[in-house]
Order: sequence, then C-alpha cells, then structure tokens
Amino acid sequence: MLAEHIETGEKVALKVMKNGKSHQKSSDDNMFNDEVCVLKDLVHPNILGYKDHCNNFKVTNAFGKLIQVKFIALEYAENGEFFEYLATEERMSEEVVRYFFHTIIDAIEYMHTQGYAHRDIKPENMLVDKEFNLKFADFGFSTKEKIIGGRRGTLGYMAPEVHAGIEHDPKKADLFSIAVILFIMMTQHCPFTKAIPSDKYYKAVMGSDIDQFWQLHSNSNGKQKEFSDSFKTLFGGMIAMRPEDRLTINDIKESEWYNLPVATPEEAKAHLKKAREVELSLFGNSENVSEKEVCSESQQKCSKASRTTKSIQEESGKDVIMRRNSDQEYITKYVQVTDPEILVDAVAWF
Repeated sequence: MLAEHIETGEKVALKVMKNGKSHQKSSDDNMFNDEVCVLKDLVHPNILGYKDHCNNFKVTNAFGKLIQVKFIALEYAENGEFFEYLATEERMSEEVVRYFFHTIIDAIEYMHTQGYAHRDIKPENMLVDKEFNLKFADFGFSTKEKIIGGRRGTLGYMAPEVHAGIEHDPKKADLFSIAVILFIMMTQHCPFTKAIPSDKYYKAVMGSDIDQFWQLHSNSNGKQKEFSDSFKTLFGGMIAMRPEDRLTINDIKESEWYNLPVATPEEAKAHLKKAREVELSLFGNSENVSEKEVCSESQQKCSKASRTTKSIQEESGKDVIMRRNSDQEYITKYVQVTDPEILVDAVAWF
C-alpha cells in the first residue's frame, strides 16, 4: 500500500498485515518481528530501506468496522518488480545482464556477511526504485540459522535440498536461486520447472544430457542464442545438485564470465527505463484514460502475448515458459471509483 508522511510528504510503501486470531497470532507476530529486525540490520544501496513499523494500529475497513493491523513502512520503489522487466520485447545484452548480476551478488554477499540468508530470492522480490536501482525486498523467510530445515521459497527457484525438505545451508540455497535468475536474465525464460530429478530440464542440466539441455535453450522463445563456455561453466557450477559442490561467492567473482566487460550503470538503467516507457505507452499513465480505453489496450496486449506464446509452443514445444508462481490465471479487472480511499480501506481490511 502506498502512503505519505503527513509532515514531510515522503512517500513510503506500507506492508500491512491484519492481526490474526489468538491461535495464529503468535506465529504471525514472530514472522513480523523477525522481518523488522532483518530490515533494521541490513542497510545497503540494493536492499529496500526500513522506515518505521507499528505492531498494533487501528483502522476502519471498507465496511465501517474497526480492525487492528500491523505494518512496516518501507522505502518506496515506484518502478515495480524486476520480474516485469525480464520478459519485455528487447532482451538484455550480456553486458547489461552482467551489470545486474554484479549488483545482485554484491547485495547477497552483504546479506550473508551480516549473517542472513534471504530464502525467497526471485525477480518478484526485487524492486526497481525511482532511479532504476535494483532493491531486494520481502525478508519474511530470512534467517540467521546456519543449518535449517523445511521448505521455504518459491518452487522454480528452490534448490534441490530445499525441495527435499532436508536440513541445509540456506546461504548455499540462495546462490542456487540467483543462478536461476541469471539464466532468466540471459534467456527470458526459466532453465527448468523445478530442481527435482523428475524435471527433464533439470535432469538434463545435471549431466544426463547436458548438450541437449543447451541445445534446447539455444532456440528458446523463437530466438537463436549462443552460450559461451564461460557462462555454461558458471551456471553449471552455481546449480550443482550437491550444495558442497556449488560455487561460493568468491568462486563466482573470480569466474571468467563474471569478469568480462560490464555495462555502465547508465547503460543498464537505460534498458530498464526504456522497458518502463514501453509499458506506460501500452497501459497509459494518465488518470484521464477511460476504463474502455485501458481495457482495450490491455486486451490487445494480452491477445498478442497469447498468440506469441502459442506460436512459440507450436514451433518448438521445448520452452520452460516464464510465468508467475501460481497455478491460477491472473485476471485484471479495471474499475472506476469516485473516492480512492475506498480502495485503501478495502486493501487494509483484506
């Protein structure tokens, strides 16, 4: 939820959670307090900044009922999720990919040095601020435990030991997730569906048919690609099945691919800015755009995307299609309201 400081006018993002009933309140409070502690501890240019928090705040919901919520006030990253920039028409150059990969590695190295593992690294949890800087967000699963059990994270980015639910080093699992993101930045789609033996793509990249894996992905999304040996070596080393065989952060930083030419910050941000401008041109950035016009533009875009995806699948049948982590379709309904506060109340109530 977007909010504004009454005295300073500073815009902040509020992460609002309804206070749970007694049987779940303790668990919710622990997760909330843990995230607040993490955000206070981690101060880095590429981590979303902590502003304030409140454990018990009373608001009136859309139905006029007084309810209690808790919230964390965070730095506002107005240019959305990094995910939205990875499936645009124009693919990132390898130099731009390398710039953002360096940014990600730098932020993760800082987190790990401070003792924290993120445990849910994915493009949806990386935000883009006003100046098109990348910011890590959503530390609800973060931990300082050196060895931990359980399955936390998002299926497509989970390391095999996390899928298996066995005790593991969460920092090594973080690096596996980053490798998946690196692959997506290079190709605009996922390397595999899940890091489990039954997934044919993961099975292939683990060595049973590694040449076939790279051949499949060399013509993904209808675009011919070539992968350098240095990239293959880096990616393969980061997603090794056995955590102890994976590259460390130092190994990554010393790898050949990592040390090839890198785009300047201006060049990398220009790529994101261009993608953002295209998005705004499609959906509009004016309050005067009518519901009919917005719906029409949205339907045209969705129709084009649907035709493109269908034609690609018919041509190759090989791609691991990039989509959000949900089995449900995402449906957007555009509405007009006379008072935007109605929407704010509804979100707080929900």
